[in-house]
Amino acid sequence: MNQTIRLDDGSEVPLQQLLDEALRLHQAGALDEAKPIYERILQAHPGQFHGLHFLGLIHHQQGRHLRAEELILQALASAPGDADALCNLGAVYNAMQKSAEAADRFQEALAIDPALSAALNGLGNARFRQGRLDEAQAQFEQALRASPGYPEAGTNLSMVLQARGDLESAEQAVRKALQAATGHSGCLAQLGSVLAAKGDRQEAVSAYQASLKTVPDNADSWYNLGLLLDDARMAGEALSCYGRAMQIEPLHGGAISVSLFLRRALFDWDGAERLSQQYFQALEQGVGGLTPFSLTLEHSTAQQQRHCAELWARQFSGIGKLPPAEKSGTNQPDDDRLTLAYVSADFYQHPTAYLMAGLFEAHDHSKLRLIAYSNGPDDGSAIRRRVMAAFDEFVDVSGWTSMKIAERIRADRVDILVDLKGYTLDAMTEVFARRPAPVQISFLGYPGTMGAEFIDYLIADGFVIPDGSESAYSEKIIRLPDSYQVNDRDRETATDTPSRTELGLPDQGMVYCCFNASQKITRQTFARWVEILNAVPGSVLWLLDPDPRWPAKDHLRSSAKDLGLAPERLIFAKKLEQKQYLATYRHADLFLDTLPYNAHTTASDALWMGCPVLTLPGDTFASRVAGSILTAAELPELIMNSAQEYRDMAIHLGHDKQDLADLKKKLARKRETCALFDTGKFTRGFEKALLDISSERDL
Repeated sequence: MNQTIRLDDGSEVPLQQLLDEALRLHQAGALDEAKPIYERILQAHPGQFHGLHFLGLIHHQQGRHLRAEELILQALASAPGDADALCNLGAVYNAMQKSAEAADRFQEALAIDPALSAALNGLGNARFRQGRLDEAQAQFEQALRASPGYPEAGTNLSMVLQARGDLESAEQAVRKALQAATGHSGCLAQLGSVLAAKGDRQEAVSAYQASLKTVPDNADSWYNLGLLLDDARMAGEALSCYGRAMQIEPLHGGAISVSLFLRRALFDWDGAERLSQQYFQALEQGVGGLTPFSLTLEHSTAQQQRHCAELWARQFSGIGKLPPAEKSGTNQPDDDRLTLAYVSADFYQHPTAYLMAGLFEAHDHSKLRLIAYSNGPDDGSAIRRRVMAAFDEFVDVSGWTSMKIAERIRADRVDILVDLKGYTLDAMTEVFARRPAPVQISFLGYPGTMGAEFIDYLIADGFVIPDGSESAYSEKIIRLPDSYQVNDRDRETATDTPSRTELGLPDQGMVYCCFNASQKITRQTFARWVEILNAVPGSVLWLLDPDPRWPAKDHLRSSAKDLGLAPERLIFAKKLEQKQYLATYRHADLFLDTLPYNAHTTASDALWMGCPVLTLPGDTFASRVAGSILTAAELPELIMNSAQEYRDMAIHLGHDKQDLADLKKKLARKRETCALFDTGKFTRGFEKALLDISSERDL
């Protein structure tokens, strides 16, 4: 290569000399120093292969994958048979979650150089993203045969084994990789992941910390360490880790999302509002990793929530779908019932189980064969036993791979598969992405669209999703005749009620309450509550006690004092068992709802126990749930149209004891007859909707 490049001082240097210097810096990790040299080469020689290829690689390494794709494609236009460039383009497509395109490029590279270990490893990554675990494992093993001790392949082999649920083999694989590459950051991070999955949190933390000593600028490792500390309720330490991740990668979707959620839960509204701006900036730029649930807690539009859900759903787009079952129906030739299955991690002492137990029991077994697939804990509780008894089959799939679960669902010939988790903790979204059932429905657990082509229907009602707002949802909307939220008339309540003194309440005075989780309480909502309390002398606000290991209560008391409210007028209720928790509502006068994420289960709990709920609906599903519940309870007068109306009504009821008493009497009457607590009526409406789908789809 005899080409030269003229420098700013007029001298000329050989192109190869500049290229060698750029490669030296690039390989040393000095990407910002290597990048302008590649750019200088391309200014002088726009089609120079190595300049295009390696500049594209830097853009990929710095997260600018679209630009990386453009540059490497330009490089390949002049050298279509370069295996390394094809391999790097495959890596770009893997990062863009384009698994099929990635696999094609790696296979092209391997056709040129069958022993190219990076391509074997990259193809394994693509197959792993597609959920093709057998093929992924084979590729990683082949990469290790081609390059024994290749740490990335050893790490990825461990990841596959972990995904299979074989944690012992996963740990062995990554420790073997570490023997060949002592102190390798990626291996140590994967060891942390495996140890965390095994429940050895402290050893997992140590592994991540060791990884970060080696490579301190790895945003994902800081993020994952933060998740471990967050799970241990070490909020300050977790936030510090998330902050380090965002210093390295300012638009790290995962770190932004969990930090935002945690700061809201801590009542750190200044920090939350700064993060909210970052979240919306990342959303506008189409950044991956933003959790849709975090957005439901923000003042956002239903269209923004759909956009976020669609971004999140992209990670499942490359997962291979199962072929359709040979026929629908049960495995018994003389059984023509529709097979309905529910999927959840919440069949234990959880709000979902408490809401749905009556529905499970009320289903018509002459028309429906009922199956539950549970990936959650068996806590041995009465509600767990009650739920299990309601199903024809209750399948505990804890620890199963998504493929194994999907294959079981397909073998069970499920007609309609209902997701009770959506985008919440321990969701089995990957199972649904494999399309094991001909009809797949989202219901109850997640208040919004999933933005995924593998979810066909969303259960709603005319209040949570009004006519004309369907474009904000990717699913076909099924509107039930009353509220979409099911309730159980047979819920158990403690007969004994602790005294006000025992609960920390004053002997007299209006008791406003809100037992929503702390992350639902925004600065604006709390300021409105303070105005209400300041206008009603002697009143108190009764809230759910956040985790005692957090400084949340101190933050809220400080905010109250800043707004002119005596902090002692905030009373915090300890978490109790379900029966005792329900009984405490007997001392509450008015439940004050939150916006933009309403009370859901807590709203129906309060109404069931005779405590009126005051709400202000918004435009999103999550912000309209309490209005739906009140409509079904025949109490529309408690649905306000503005913040001023909400404030004025709360103050009025705080002063007018007769109006409040009359409202409670009306609620007591309606409880016995209203649609909200008529489990049988709900079940009939729900089953009709399912049978209509069955007829429409010819199941």
